[in-house]
Amino acid sequence: MPSYLRARVQFLKPEVGGRSAPPSGPRYATVGRFTQQVAPAQEWSVVLDFDGSPDLRGEVEANVSFLSEPPPLDLLFRNANFDLCEGRKVVGHAQLLPVTESLGPLPTARSTVRKTDNPLFFEVMR
Repeated sequence: MPSYLRARVQFLKPEVGGRSAPPSGPRYATVGRFTQQVAPAQEWSVVLDFDGSPDLRGEVEANVSFLSEPPPLDLLFRNANFDLCEGRKVVGHAQLLPVTESLGPLPTARSTVRKTDNPLFFEVMR
């Protein structure tokens, strides 16, 4: 069953090195640096489609897709974390979220995943 790739995004405040303001548009493309369970870190061009504007804490949920094909399937598992970078500067963090049971779960690190025609969906094979 296909699943959305969803993430909770937290933009850093300017006083800790973040952007002067969170992105203002509904879509944001940047570099995602995956460091969890990967050495050295892997960087991928990510696209975030926000569910609205970030709140006062700089948090927002978003759909996640990748500009390159195929996406890094081995890095896409429940609760995977990645940094949002602009150049060498980390401007935020994101964590992949589990989705509702009606849509199906995100893959675990041991699942086999196959990309579908829609870049926001993946088919999980157990």
